[in-house]
Amino acid sequence: THNNNNNNNNRGLTIHSLSNSNPETDIAPLLSSVLFGNTKANHIVRAARDVLCKFGGEVPESVEGGLKEITGIGPKLAEILSVVNKKESYL
Repeated sequence: THNNNNNNNNRGLTIHSLSNSNPETDIAPLLSSVLFGNTKANHIVRAARDVLCKFGGEVPESVEGGLKEITGIGPKLAEILSVVNKKESYL
């Protein structure tokens, strides 16, 4: 996972760049083969903005910490992320 993060950062895929992206022109074309790609593109940009505005750019590590407050993250995904999204995994 760490190598993927480095590759994404080299392409400009950061929380800041995503939050400033236009979902229709910047993100949706990358999701053209995905069902409901336009909706998902909007959710990605809104989620990035949520993380920046509500959590200072840090993705919460737990359901209680606010994972479900991020656009597009429901109860099931929040539970999964609370298990796999730990800072020590990226250090």
